[in-house]
Amino acid sequence: MTHVVATVNGETVMEMSTSQFLSKNPIFKFDIKGIGAKGDSLEMVAVDRKGNTLKGKGKIK
Repeated sequence: MTHVVATVNGETVMEMSTSQFLSKNPIFKFDIKGIGAKGDSLEMVAVDRKGNTLKGKGKIK
């Protein structure tokens, strides 16, 4: 993956550019304060070095 973006309720809360060091199925953990509440939708979009897009959704715990 070369680019990862996380959004909560449509607002970007984390964005990073990476090198090739990430695995195909990485686990991310990060804290956000003042945005979203328990049960709100968290979406992540990742782009790999070939331009393929991977998407995932979850709920804030």
